[in-house]
Amino acid sequence: RSLGMPYLDKLEDPLPAPHPLDQRVAYVGRGVDGKPSVVVSEPGGAGARVVAVDDAFPQALAWSPDGTRLVAVYGGTDPGIWVLDPTATPASSTYAMSDTQVRSLTVTGAGRIVFERAGDIWSIPLACQACPFPTSAAPLSSGPTDDRSPSWVKASLEGGDTRSSDGVAPLAERLTTTGGAKRLTLTFRLSEAAQVAVAVDRKGESRYATVRSNRSSRRSGPVELSIQRLAPGTYRIRLTLRDAAGNTRAIRRFVTVRG
Repeated sequence: RSLGMPYLDKLEDPLPAPHPLDQRVAYVGRGVDGKPSVVVSEPGGAGARVVAVDDAFPQALAWSPDGTRLVAVYGGTDPGIWVLDPTATPASSTYAMSDTQVRSLTVTGAGRIVFERAGDIWSIPLACQACPFPTSAAPLSSGPTDDRSPSWVKASLEGGDTRSSDGVAPLAERLTTTGGAKRLTLTFRLSEAAQVAVAVDRKGESRYATVRSNRSSRRSGPVELSIQRLAPGTYRIRLTLRDAAGNTRAIRRFVTVRG
């Protein structure tokens, strides 16, 4: 059904990109002057704000996992990857990389923009400013096959590794050793107050079994969760966020703890 979003006009593909931590949605429309625009709005159109205007419509949109940056792929006069800051007044943008062949993209929790170009997957730092291709880019795939639509997050941990099942990552993660026991600390930011529940499942021979769970008080802003005494093995960390309106968001992290 229609959510009544302003500026949509009659575009066939508005590229909706839900915010990773709240209910806002970024999408493509036409501003009041009719120019191609990137708009951020609440469902139903409340608080709609044009955060970028260009001479061409974006071909892809993706939020950073912490929701502070919005990355767009443009054609037009200045083709390539642009990083938008929708929180600035007025909204600002940085020309990350000039290129005419970039297609779909995602942003990782490790601060990398991962994108498809000519059938291969590449990445550049989110902080890039007019970075040249390919000298500033890292190839993630190559060869005769077509690799498309990157949508995963991968980040390294001391003594282990993690990956996100839905493309959402905490701002930071740290695995430390104290007295031979491992402790995993996840840090992320909530833009509004939410109930935070965490469950830890350990992988057995055929399935995951819950080894501990906890429901915290309602929090907002920076949140730090510590999971202590992790024995070697593979774990699934399940975070559930619930806001005052009852909306929920689930985030899963997979962690391998080595001895």
